[in-house]
Amino acid sequence: MLRARYPHRFVGTLLLLLLIALVAAPANAALRVAADQWLENADAAPEARRRATRWAELLGLPMVQVLSTEPDDRFAETIAVYERDEPVHERVFADPERALVALTAMVDDLVEGAAPVASELRTLPSGERIVWAQWIVDDLAYECVLAPSGATTSLIVTAVLASQVGSERAELDRIYAGVAGLTAPMPEFSLTQWRWGSIAIWLGLAVGLHLLMLAFVDRHRDHRQAGMRAALVLLPLVGIGTLASQSMLASRELALTHAGTSVAGLMTWIGVTGLCVVMLHVLFAQSRDRGVVRSAPTSGAFASGTYSTADMVRSTIQRAALRDPSASSGAWARPRRLDPDDPNPTPSPYDTSESQPIILADEGRLPPTRRS
Repeated sequence: MLRARYPHRFVGTLLLLLLIALVAAPANAALRVAADQWLENADAAPEARRRATRWAELLGLPMVQVLSTEPDDRFAETIAVYERDEPVHERVFADPERALVALTAMVDDLVEGAAPVASELRTLPSGERIVWAQWIVDDLAYECVLAPSGATTSLIVTAVLASQVGSERAELDRIYAGVAGLTAPMPEFSLTQWRWGSIAIWLGLAVGLHLLMLAFVDRHRDHRQAGMRAALVLLPLVGIGTLASQSMLASRELALTHAGTSVAGLMTWIGVTGLCVVMLHVLFAQSRDRGVVRSAPTSGAFASGTYSTADMVRSTIQRAALRDPSASSGAWARPRRLDPDDPNPTPSPYDTSESQPIILADEGRLPPTRRS
């Protein structure tokens, strides 16, 4: 009945319940250890669960998995997995010494400040890398593994009797090699540098293309034509550059996700900023409405060889006024001259004493000369 009368409320209630279920659901570990004939989580030995819980307090990290051998053994070997909510950066795996420093900083309280007796930067058969180190504390051997697992850092802690570590060596190495959920370390990435760098690249290309057009295509310093041509060349370059950035960003997808964006999001930023630069370049070119008169005289008002739209309009009106004074306004009309044969001359309002014609009497005129 509720679904029929209020469908939007019914759908909203379902969505709310689904959201609550997703939030309340426990997060699954990105990394998981699989070991044959080992007991896991609730089936693990009580001694191993208590030991792993004590380790979690010392490490200050949440435990996501615990495994142990049979509880009827004299000592239940224990493997526990912990996670830290930050990625392992690529610089950590730059060299073994730096990797060991990062691992030691995480487990220093657990091993009571002891120095490791062995360490190694391992490359697994899957191609992923882990940091492994071993400590001996009293009669126990602790083996710790630092492993990148996407946006989190996974720490594997193993405890066996120091007297039995040699016999357990092959099985432990096999367990470490079969860990599921390993990823490559987080590559170095700066979202701010990529964003500002894309703007700088588009601006640099726009200025470079503009200067190139002025130097080799339009040598008359016509910025309008040069700017329009540069914008037309830059527009396809923006599309090509945006598509090419996808191959560069694909290997950094994890870093982009950690930075709060995605490959498509950053590609959109690159393309939109490129289009904005093209539009600004077109507006700049349109504002430069000065060009070149290729047939400009060597002297006179247009001797400079440059003109503007206002110059062209003014020149056109002046030429029209000279041809037909009645077709123009008074501001451009020539003063009307008096006809010497008109018995009733009407003076023009534009006539002055200097513009009045000088009329000579017939007796004062010189006789015309005869041409031979």
